[in-house]
Amino acid sequence: AWEPGGGSLPASGPAGRIKPGSHCETRYISTELGMRQRLLVGVLTSKSTLGTLAVAVNRTLAHRLERLVYFTGTRGRKVPHGMTVVTHGDERPIWNMYQTVRYLLEHYVNDFDWFFLVQDDTYTEAHRINRLVAHLSIDTLLYLGRPEEFIGGDTDGRYCYGGFGFLLSRSLLLRLQPHLESCRNDILSSRPDEWLGRCIIDHTAVSCTEEHEGLLYQYFELGKNVNPEHETDLRFQSAFTVHPVLDPVQMYRLHKYFAQVELERTYLEIEQLQLEIQNASSLSADGDHSATWPVGIPPPFQ
Repeated sequence: AWEPGGGSLPASGPAGRIKPGSHCETRYISTELGMRQRLLVGVLTSKSTLGTLAVAVNRTLAHRLERLVYFTGTRGRKVPHGMTVVTHGDERPIWNMYQTVRYLLEHYVNDFDWFFLVQDDTYTEAHRINRLVAHLSIDTLLYLGRPEEFIGGDTDGRYCYGGFGFLLSRSLLLRLQPHLESCRNDILSSRPDEWLGRCIIDHTAVSCTEEHEGLLYQYFELGKNVNPEHETDLRFQSAFTVHPVLDPVQMYRLHKYFAQVELERTYLEIEQLQLEIQNASSLSADGDHSATWPVGIPPPFQ
C-alpha cells in the first residue's frame, strides 16, 4: 500500500493498472536509502489477555509510537481491531520468546534502531521511552532494563526482568542472530526473560544494565490498591514503566495520571520558551516590540 511521502504509486500500462498475474513489490524511499526508524515496541501477550490488557495497552500506546506489534502463543478467532498481532502457534514461554526475537530479526531488524519488549501487564510511558532512545547511540551493544540475578547464581552477569520491559539495540540483535538457534536447543530455563538473558550473555558478553552514559532506566513496582493520583514516591513519578497492572481499568488510570504529568511538563516548556523570547527581544533596539507574532494569532505575552 502506498503511504504519503513513502514513494511513488506502482504503475503498469496507460491507466496505471497492474496487469493480471504480474508481481508488484511496494518500495519506500526510506528502504531504498537504507534509512531506519527509531523504535519498535513489541508487547508480549496471551490468548487470555489479548482482548483485555493488550487492548488497554494499545489504547494508551498505539498513537504515540512508530510501530507497535503484539506477540502471542495462540489466540481466538477474532483479532482486536487496529492491532498487529503475530501468533506463534504454541503456548510454551521459552518457545514464544525465541520466536518473538526470531520474528524481529527476520522482519524488522533492517527497519528499526531499537527494540523495546514489554509484557501486557505493564504500563509504558511512551514519551519517556521515545526520549530515552533519542539520546542513545545506534551503534551501541545495549541490553537495558532492570537487572536481575540468575536463578542459582551459576551465570555471570544479569538478565533484564521482563515485567519492567527491556530495550535491545539493533546492533545487539544482529550479534545474537547466528546463535539464536543454539540458544533454543542448549539453554534450559523456566523463565523466558532469563532464557534470553543467558543467550545474550553467552554469545555477546553483554549483561543487563539499568544505566548507560548517565541515562537511567527508571521503573516502579506497583503495590495493590494503589491510587496513582495519591502516589508520592518519586520513582513512580519518573518511571518509564509500571508493573504489575492487574486490569484495564488500572491501566487507564495510570495513563490518565501520566498524561497529566506530560501535559504539565509541556506547559512548563512553553512558559520557559516564552520567557526566553521575551528576554531576547528586550535586548533589541525596539525592546519587547521587536518580537512579532504571526497575523491573527495573539502573542502569548505583552
